[in-house]
Amino acid sequence: MDAGTITTAALDTMAEVGLDRLTMRAIAARLGVQVGGLYYYLPDKTTLLRSMADRICLQIMDAAAPTGDWRLDALDLCHATRRTLLERRDSTRVFAQSPMVASVGALGLLERMLELLANGIAPDRVAVAADTLLSYVTGFTLQEQVGTDIQPLDPSLITNGPARFPRFFATIGCDVETTFGTALQAILAGFQGESLP
Repeated sequence: MDAGTITTAALDTMAEVGLDRLTMRAIAARLGVQVGGLYYYLPDKTTLLRSMADRICLQIMDAAAPTGDWRLDALDLCHATRRTLLERRDSTRVFAQSPMVASVGALGLLERMLELLANGIAPDRVAVAADTLLSYVTGFTLQEQVGTDIQPLDPSLITNGPARFPRFFATIGCDVETTFGTALQAILAGFQGESLP
């Protein structure tokens, strides 16, 4: 057993029970070991979360396929982040906490984004652009994941909602991929000082 094996078990356990019910005891049960043995490798919850965030961020960077075009690569890194986070329940919550637990993987992901954006965005805008893009991806994906655990809309809202909230109800059924991609392009265009096509 090693920290990598425990991290894999933690991610698999989280996918089944959710982050709030993820415990060292549950991870130990999955591995068929005594819980005390885990603490030798990952001594506390913060260290566990850091290891999980590192793994998630490395998977994101492995999923991105560089083309040499900074703009396409920045967009692809955002799409790879969303795809990877959607693969596993509550991954987005771990990802969102990654700066707070000092994840080296998260720092590597941010460094890659900053490097890409520096090729096409003014130096004084790069840091804010990277933060905006990654915050948007995190928020968008978190809404997608949280939405899977929520009950459907109240029937009375479905019946009366379109009359009361016509603009909102007009957005229902929009293609999620198109919405996500268009917003990313708009963010990049804004930071480049471009007008949208």
